[in-house]
Amino acid sequence: MKSLIVILHKKYQVPFGDGFNLEKPAVFANGKWKLMSNTHNLTDLYTYFISVFDSVSAQMPTSTNWTIDPKLKSKINLINGYDPNSTYFRYPSTLDAKRDSMKSEVQPTDIEETIARANSSDSPAVKCVVLLDRNDQVVETYDLASNAIPDVRSALDYTVNFLHDIHCAFLGELTNWT
Repeated sequence: MKSLIVILHKKYQVPFGDGFNLEKPAVFANGKWKLMSNTHNLTDLYTYFISVFDSVSAQMPTSTNWTIDPKLKSKINLINGYDPNSTYFRYPSTLDAKRDSMKSEVQPTDIEETIARANSSDSPAVKCVVLLDRNDQVVETYDLASNAIPDVRSALDYTVNFLHDIHCAFLGELTNWT
């Protein structure tokens, strides 16, 4: 998102606030200019991107459909609500071990439930790890293919794909990239 903002500022000579420029870019969020390198809140970045985008969209080449899917905002808000500091999905561990475990595809599971799923003809293949003690007693069981936080993962997939595509369009249409 930051790259998209910089491309628009550079291509259309959109000024930054006082004291900021292309070498020291900033975003306007919550009523003030903030150094872009210190801004990680996805909603703040998206809101600023849309404001700059809307201000220059009439000048953009007509060879590309520049429509921003309205669903993108709700997906970004969902991701941001889950990760307002934009650290949760960038780093393998944060300061919150409980939330870190929620994002992992490897989830603790009950051995009886796992066996029942494995024996069910309606269930997909079960991928798990079973830890045993010295006496071959089950100590822990982990599902290796859980569907952790599916709504957030779906929003992340959609958002990453959309931003990748629009970034390619920006590079191809708005820069001298060859």
